[in-house]
Amino acid sequence: MNRVPVCCLLFGMMLLAGAGPAHARETRAFVSMEVFSVTPCRELVLAPGRGGQDLLARDEAGQVVRRGQRFLVRLEGERIVLDGIPCSGGLSVEGAVLLESGRVRRYSSDGVRLRPGRGALSVVVRLSFEEYLAGVVTAESAPWAGLSADRALNCLSAQAIACRSYALYYAGKGRHHDAHFCDSTHCQAWRDPAGGALVLRAVRETAGKALFLGSEIAPAFYASTMGGQSVLPGEVWGDMALDRFFRRVPATLPGESRALAAASPHAHWSWTVSHRKLGEILADSFGFVWDGRDISVERTASGSAGRIRFGRETVNAEEFRLAFCRAVHWGSLRSLSFDVRLSSAQVIFTGRGLGHGVGMCQYGALELARRGWAGDRILAWYYPALKIRDCNIAMHLGRQP
Repeated sequence: MNRVPVCCLLFGMMLLAGAGPAHARETRAFVSMEVFSVTPCRELVLAPGRGGQDLLARDEAGQVVRRGQRFLVRLEGERIVLDGIPCSGGLSVEGAVLLESGRVRRYSSDGVRLRPGRGALSVVVRLSFEEYLAGVVTAESAPWAGLSADRALNCLSAQAIACRSYALYYAGKGRHHDAHFCDSTHCQAWRDPAGGALVLRAVRETAGKALFLGSEIAPAFYASTMGGQSVLPGEVWGDMALDRFFRRVPATLPGESRALAAASPHAHWSWTVSHRKLGEILADSFGFVWDGRDISVERTASGSAGRIRFGRETVNAEEFRLAFCRAVHWGSLRSLSFDVRLSSAQVIFTGRGLGHGVGMCQYGALELARRGWAGDRILAWYYPALKIRDCNIAMHLGRQP
């Protein structure tokens, strides 16, 4: 392993430089994030986040286990080993820390908690809410590099408000026992925002802004590419409790025929699988034997797949899509806007779009920003039931895990 680079430290310095009242509440509010949640972490390198400052590792009793400039942490069985020293229970490392596991790098501005987990280390870092949000916007945004700076800022501002709303809605919902969030799409993906001056500007200029339905903060779902019109949460996940936050939004503007997200590489796609492979997926995931005949798609009101009938058996379309992607490839069935047909030996899926299709279409937002739409206008188009309001960051974050 190479020594962890200082790119995250530079971003931390950017956050501190010029911090003013407009975003002070987001720099002072801290969140915990479970990291390395996509790929299990069994070996980890830790280095200081500030030059020359030693790391200090303590056990669960608060006793100092080790002090130094670089730690190598391994999970051996169900025990943490720090630089060859076996440790019972968990460890905590104070201060700003850079972390590296394989090719994945993460940063903490306020300490790290390490616990032995099931076959992997549980690693939880603390960041200011502003640092967290900047990393989410960096990871989740559509590719805006081709836009001028002012128009890219419009797109990033819309994304920042949507990400903030989503994060604060779910922060107190107990998705993770030891953290507010994880760094995967289970919550929102997170990536080192170092060097993202425009992202940081979007986060700061929208500080405290979120989407609301009346007095209730909204879970502002978003997805890469709309297949047809946007869909409601109940059509995808079967639970209609969140439908009140959303409306079906068309893929095109009034008077136009070309979809806003037509330039997306996911606007149209196809995937072919053998009868045998599909049968294996259905048997493994849903417990029935498919006879190789009669596939039909039951549509929701938005036109997306709601349920799929395989002979006499019927399965939820989103559950099938996820099972198929796990077994084949995550880029296979990209959305629920698809058709299916049978040949003698193969099953051919043809579809449009990428993602669940609820809320903002990111490639559509990119196109609207290219046309000069401001961030608040983009959000008004994709979330017509919601309004942008100031929010109480600390209240929505709740207690610290």
